[in-house]
Amino acid sequence: MNNRRGILIRSREQTIAEVFSSQWDNGEIKEVLRDNWQDIAFFTIRGDTIVVSALPNVGGDRQQHHRSGFELFGRRYYGDALIIAGENRDTLQITPPEIVSDIRFFQED
Repeated sequence: MNNRRGILIRSREQTIAEVFSSQWDNGEIKEVLRDNWQDIAFFTIRGDTIVVSALPNVGGDRQQHHRSGFELFGRRYYGDALIIAGENRDTLQITPPEIVSDIRFFQED
């Protein structure tokens, strides 16, 4: 079985955990994220892919639905996220220690 590693970031709980899947397809990603929204957004982060709910992360007043999030490598994300290997790769470029040393969780009032 080919287990591909991902890194799950839970904003409200302020936790970072390793997760595994044989294939990171949209259904599996949504299940891991426990995503209630229809759409997910993909961003590139240091050669890897970060997946978040599209609704609060595409800008505008949609961000008001999520009051918690995190900042990572100079960018702000709302809600939970999953970091997976970038296109055509099986392994992550970003390591959990790099995330732990850079991440800043926030809770807006």
